Amino acid sequence: MSWIQRIALDLRNRPSSLRQTHRRNGFRPTLELLEDRCCPTSPTPLPVGIGIFTGGAWGLRLTASGGDANAGAFILGDSSAIQVVGDWSGTGKDGVGTFENGNWVLRNSATAGSPDRQFNFGWAGAIPVVGDWTGIGRDGIGIYYQGNWYLRDTASGGAPDHIITFGYAGALPVVGDWTGTGVDGIGIYAGNAWALRNTPSGGTPDFLFSFGWAGATPVVGDWTGTGQDGIGIVYQGNWLLRDTASAGSPDHQFTFGWAGAVPVVGVWNVPVGEGIGIFTNSTFDLRDTATGGGVDSAFNFGAANGIAVSGNWTGSGKAGVGVYLNGTWDLRDTATPGAPDITFNFGWPGAIPVVGDWSGIGRDGIGIYYNGVWYLRDTASGGAPDLIVNFGYAGAIPVVGDWTGSGHVGIGIYDNGNWALRNTVTSGAPDTTVNYGYVSATPVVGDWTGTGKTGIGFFFLGNWYLRNSASGGTPDQQFTYGVIGVQPLVGNWLGL
Repeated sequence: MSWIQRIALDLRNRPSSLRQTHRRNGFRPTLELLEDRCCPTSPTPLPVGIGIFTGGAWGLRLTASGGDANAGAFILGDSSAIQVVGDWSGTGKDGVGTFENGNWVLRNSATAGSPDRQFNFGWAGAIPVVGDWTGIGRDGIGIYYQGNWYLRDTASGGAPDHIITFGYAGALPVVGDWTGTGVDGIGIYAGNAWALRNTPSGGTPDFLFSFGWAGATPVVGDWTGTGQDGIGIVYQGNWLLRDTASAGSPDHQFTFGWAGAVPVVGVWNVPVGEGIGIFTNSTFDLRDTATGGGVDSAFNFGAANGIAVSGNWTGSGKAGVGVYLNGTWDLRDTATPGAPDITFNFGWPGAIPVVGDWSGIGRDGIGIYYNGVWYLRDTASGGAPDLIVNFGYAGAIPVVGDWTGSGHVGIGIYDNGNWALRNTVTSGAPDTTVNYGYVSATPVVGDWTGTGKTGIGFFFLGNWYLRNSASGGTPDQQFTYGVIGVQPLVGNWLGL
């Protein structure tokens, strides 16, 4: 039996039309529905993002995990269009677009707006495909029609750069870098059978395996950030993913979307600020962004009566968590459950832990603040202080941030709504003084919008009041996440 015959056997229960596979007719969800109908997260977020498209409405998530549409919800296209995603300009981030009867309308970012590119390539009934066919670092486009691939090396109209025969009428095309070479291969999915080629060329399959079932929609993505695409299926909002292009049990499983919504995959071109979280009784409840909503990740770690900390301990760009108790630090390299990756002693009872990249080496060190004196270590380790700084007084709460966007952290203190900030990790008079907050509120600081500049804020009775800069004024963002008595914390949990 040929490979085509094997796959053809699985087609008997396929959707009756391409339109059923690619869109949900008669339903145009509001943005609120896109954000609220998605379901709880998987415990471990993944580097690539996902989303859904239905009736012209997009709801995107920063990671391949369940949760809300934290990468944006917007309208682009309509119920008669087919969604497309690609890195049209070689930025490393994906834009979105639509294909309808041969007309391509593309945005360079994953946002609504006027087209950045618009051209014709293809015809009604063809299926759009996107991939880096030549390894140039940006995506081209193409169409698949009855087993024939017509490909363009760039996102533009014109004659095909490649014409390939691989597949047959009724099969769904898939595209991915199956081996991590930097060049996308092609493939087809039918029933539960996958037939893949390592390059955009005709021939016999390099991979032939089964994963999924009839009626499911195939998806492809670099779920683990290795540079090699895995595969998966989505069925009625349930995602089942494999880290590699192979058969086996799902490596990841979660819910995002609902029956009839079309899945999309991409690295979304949105500014990603720091996320937030709360800690109480050894439990971390984290949000990927500085917004209200459901918990993106929840786990237990550390002493119940300790002080929660977060930091980029390894220089990966991704924040890990930790707990400080009476001079003992227990740290995890990532925001995940497990045993401590590092344990050491630095400090004493009554001191307040602080975290920051004091020397500009690209990873966070630690320290303590006690009665106005800062005792700092350049790395997350025990030992003698690398730096001792006088700034503050007994009763003030220490804060750390890049107040000016210079790329270097400074220090500061908060006392009942009054902020005194230094742009560097040095003693001296404040560079900035700000009044923002309440008596008994807890200060929080973070790069809320992904600009590289630290903003300030405060947490009070479960409510967050954030400013995008180190300045007074009305809140730029205000939301509820947490309850009275919990500790707030901030970190770039995704490393994006």
